Amino acid sequence: MSGRPHAIRARGDSMFPLIPDGTLLLVHPEKPIRLGDVVVARLPGGGLVAHRVLALEGMGVRLRGDNNPRADEPISCSDVMGSVVLMLRKGQEVRPDALWFRLLTRAVVLVMRRIRG
Repeated sequence: MSGRPHAIRARGDSMFPLIPDGTLLLVHPEKPIRLGDVVVARLPGGGLVAHRVLALEGMGVRLRGDNNPRADEPISCSDVMGSVVLMLRKGQEVRPDALWFRLLTRAVVLVMRRIRG
């Protein structure tokens, strides 16, 4: 990705319910990565994921889909294509850094982790 934001369509249910299948994600490659952010990253097998940052470990990062039972294998920070800065869900713009969305995210993540173990 170049320094400009790019749009990517989310597929699957790994980030459900906060990012349902089909949500359009605006990904900015130059936004610093923070714990709790949703980022788009390349997986070792070649696929892409939009998952939440669980930990920053040296030059690596550990991600997890909110709806997944386990964290992903650690990846290099260089595999992170960028942070999600805007979502278009059902015609509504949602900014992930908005206070109401960050609070909702924490609540949903806690509930999903309790359900999934």
